Amino acid sequence: MTHPNKRKGNSYETRFLKRMKKQGATKILRHPLSLGKTDVEWTDAEGYKHEAQLKFSSVKPYIGPKESQLLYDYAQEKKKEGILVWLIMKAAYKPEVWKRLN
Repeated sequence: MTHPNKRKGNSYETRFLKRMKKQGATKILRHPLSLGKTDVEWTDAEGYKHEAQLKFSSVKPYIGPKESQLLYDYAQEKKKEGILVWLIMKAAYKPEVWKRLN
């Protein structure tokens, strides 16, 4: 059986991508079991490519220092390809906090 936190995270990823689609995103992908890389990617209405690591928590979203460094290094690699990489943190009932990593 899936852990409750995993289900909440998966649900948030799905809702996030539906919202991006409503905002005009064209290519939308979800990466299940991303393991330290990004969870989702999309191309916005202007043609810019984005990838994001989404963190959702009912209390306070957290990313550890090791995972944070891996994600930052990944963002620097993707910068060369012109892909914007984001860390998006969301606590329940509060607005998202977007942090661009490259």
